[in-house]
Amino acid sequence: MSSFYYEVHVSSELTKTLSATKLNIVELLALAYSNKSMAAECGLSVKAIEHHVRELGHLHKVRIDLYNPRVRILGSLYFEKLIDFYVGQQGINFNTLNHRLQDTLSLITLGFSLKSMARVFDISVKAVEQRISQLYDIFNIDTDNAANENSRVVLWVAAITRTNMDLHNLSRLFHETAADRLPRILDNPDLFLLKLHGFKGVIG
Repeated sequence: MSSFYYEVHVSSELTKTLSATKLNIVELLALAYSNKSMAAECGLSVKAIEHHVRELGHLHKVRIDLYNPRVRILGSLYFEKLIDFYVGQQGINFNTLNHRLQDTLSLITLGFSLKSMARVFDISVKAVEQRISQLYDIFNIDTDNAANENSRVVLWVAAITRTNMDLHNLSRLFHETAADRLPRILDNPDLFLLKLHGFKGVIG
């Protein structure tokens, strides 16, 4: 399904806590299936898939006005070590990206919505979309299959698996940008950006 090949590994702990249907949906979310594709794969309606995704969002305290719901759900699972990925493709050096793209990719990794990113950077949503379009090109992600594939999820997987970003520090930032804290960050993003620039360094 994805623009590049990767495998999803689900922890035994997660298999004990989710129903078979939700576990299947988590795996399909991680593989960037669209709602339409998940419905076909699971034999459910699109509305039923949307309901299950909303329930997963509630479980992980995802506010749709602040986050990209799919990415934030997957980030919660990934940083809690409940899912992992195997990617058999060459990576990209984070330092080769300009600072604007580094910042944007970092916030994508944290699951920020377009509007939240625009507020942090004090730019328009369209300007954020243009940065993300550049990242799609850099990671060679096909965005022409939106009916079947969620490109933002593919980009998120690429960010955490195909770059040398410092995921340990990003994990700390992920928890610091929880739903009860993010509104304050958006109201005064300068301190957050300073922290982001200190955290996002590369490994090694």
